Amino acid sequence: MGNVLKIITTLFLFSFLFLQSKAQETIHISGIVVDKDSVTPVPFAYALNRVRN
Repeated sequence: MGNVLKIITTLFLFSFLFLQSKAQETIHISGIVVDKDSVTPVPFAYALNRVRN
């Protein structure tokens, strides 16, 4: 019974660490924000990615 508990605990810890590393994954996206009418670049513009729950 002790070995089974050690294996289950080890698997749980590895899965927890894996999920934590996936949650902190960063994706970099780059591009240019342009004005809709004149199609000129908008200076100092930025975009936010908001997570909705």
